[in-house]
Amino acid sequence: MNKNLNLKLLAVLLSAVLATLFISLINSTAHAQPQTTERLALSPELEKREHELSKRLRCLVCQNQSIAESGAGLADDLKAEIRLQLSLGKSDQEIVQHMVDRYGEFINYNPPLNSKTFLLWIGPGLVLLFMLFFLIRTIGKQSKGLSMKDSESAE
Repeated sequence: MNKNLNLKLLAVLLSAVLATLFISLINSTAHAQPQTTERLALSPELEKREHELSKRLRCLVCQNQSIAESGAGLADDLKAEIRLQLSLGKSDQEIVQHMVDRYGEFINYNPPLNSKTFLLWIGPGLVLLFMLFFLIRTIGKQSKGLSMKDSESAE
């Protein structure tokens, strides 16, 4: 019986310790200060290049906005990456290629026409042509099926 009491006491003590650790963990993350990233100081020319590059790259979170327009945290990180690359003396093409290598062709707001993006560029036109073909075919079938006698009897 004494052994059961010791086990219960140990379980209560262990639960109290775990609860205290859990509460302290929650409390420490709740009071954590947000991280601030210092913006690299760039010349006016590099600022302009950064803005132009930001307009050319798609926000991966928003997907319908460039990173220049987006307020998402990832967009801010991508702009900081562009600033870093500019400060290292990279060209615009090198920066865009770095982003494409890291995130894929999807990051290009206007992707180039190549074998990987061919369907992306030609696809909407093909869908439009198929829709037009089926519309003309359907109208043609309906007009052939409706003769003059049928239209007079409908009145």
